[in-house]
Amino acid sequence: MKRTSILMAMAFGLFATACEDENELTINQGAETGELSFELFQPTNSLRTYYLTSATADSVFDTFYWNQPDYGFNAATSYTVQMSFTEDFEQQIDFASSLTTQTLTATVGEINTLIANLYEGNFPTLNPEVDLYVRLTATIGLGTSPATPSQLTTETILQTLYSNTVRLHVQPYVQSLVDALPATFYLIGDAIGAWDNTEDALGNTLIPLSVISGNSYDKESGEGQFTFTGYFDSSKTFKLVGTIGSWDIQWGNSGADGIDNPVYCDGGSSNFLVPESGYYTISLNTVTGSESIEITMSEKQEYTTYDQMQFVGSFDDWGTSPIEMTAAAMPHLWYATYTFDQACEGKFRCDADWSTSWGGTSFPFATAAGSDNIPVEAGTYLIVFNDLDGCYFFFDRSEE
Repeated sequence: MKRTSILMAMAFGLFATACEDENELTINQGAETGELSFELFQPTNSLRTYYLTSATADSVFDTFYWNQPDYGFNAATSYTVQMSFTEDFEQQIDFASSLTTQTLTATVGEINTLIANLYEGNFPTLNPEVDLYVRLTATIGLGTSPATPSQLTTETILQTLYSNTVRLHVQPYVQSLVDALPATFYLIGDAIGAWDNTEDALGNTLIPLSVISGNSYDKESGEGQFTFTGYFDSSKTFKLVGTIGSWDIQWGNSGADGIDNPVYCDGGSSNFLVPESGYYTISLNTVTGSESIEITMSEKQEYTTYDQMQFVGSFDDWGTSPIEMTAAAMPHLWYATYTFDQACEGKFRCDADWSTSWGGTSFPFATAAGSDNIPVEAGTYLIVFNDLDGCYFFFDRSEE
C-alpha cells in the first residue's frame, strides 16, 4: 500500500508540472516596451491619386487590411485607425476606433470629411492635393486568454502598439463642416409689411418660411419642405423670393393677382392676393424635381396673440436681463439681434411669464417643442421666431 501511494504522488507531481508548463505565459518583450510593430498593408489603389467628388461620396474609397501583433499568445485586440497630414502624426484624427476585425472599408465621403476636419473647414484652395498618412494602434484587455489575470495585471504592462505608416495621395472636394441652413423662401410684399428685399428687413418685413418638425434638410443645399401660416389681408399683395437681395428666383401668380395659379420663375411673376382676409397656410417643397407651392385657407379661427416676447436663458440667469424681441410687421413674428459671449442655453417665453414658453434641442434652427433648452453657440445672431408654429432661426451675424 505504501509503495502504491508513493507512485501515485510521483505521478501527480509530474502531471502538475506538465500543467504548469503548459499554462506558462510567454509574452513578446516588445509588447511590454512598445517596440513591437505590426503590418498595415498597402491599400489596393494607393499607388495612384484618389480623386474625391461629392457625387461619389457613398462609393468605396478603399479597404484597409492589417495583421495582428505577435504578442506571443492569442489576444482579443482592439484597433484604432489614425490619419494625419504629416508622417509624425503631430496633428491627427482617429478615423475609426474599437475595431476588433483586421479590415476596414472607408467611403469617399468619410475620407473627405476627415480631411475637412484636419483642415478645420478652411481648405487652402478649391482642389487641394494632399498626402494623407495612415497608421493603426493596437491594444488588448488585461487577462486575455490564455494569460492568467495575475500575470497581466500584476507583473506585466502591455503598451499601445503602432503599425507601419502608409501614405495616400488624395484630392478632396471642398466641404463645409457646418450644415447649411435650410434654403427657405421669404415672404415679401405689402401683406407682409413692405417690398424691402434687403438683409435689414429680415425678420420684420422679410419673413422666412418655417421648417417642418421631423423633416430633414439637405446638409449642403438646404433643400427640403417648408410651410407658413399667417394672417393675410385681402387688399394687400405679396410673393416669395428665394435669395435675399435678388428677384431672380421667386414664386408668384402666373396671371393677374390671385392665388389660383402659382408659378416658379426667374422674375416677373404677378403677385399673390388672397380672396378674403384671414389665416392662410403656404406649403413649399424645394427638393429637386418636386418644386410646387400650395396656398390654402386655414380654418377661420383666432390665434392667441402676445404683447411681449423674450428670449431668456443661462446667459442672463434665466430672466434677470432677457432679450426683448421686437414684433414684426406681420402678427406672430418676432426678431432680435444679440451677441452671446459664450455658449449657453435658452428658451422663448411670452409676456415675461413662464406659463407659455418654447424650447428645443437643435441649433441654429428648429421647430420648438417640449421643455428642453435650446443650445446656443457663442456669436452674434439675428433671432427670428414664429409663435404660431414655434419655428426659430438664428442667422449668423458675427462677421458683420
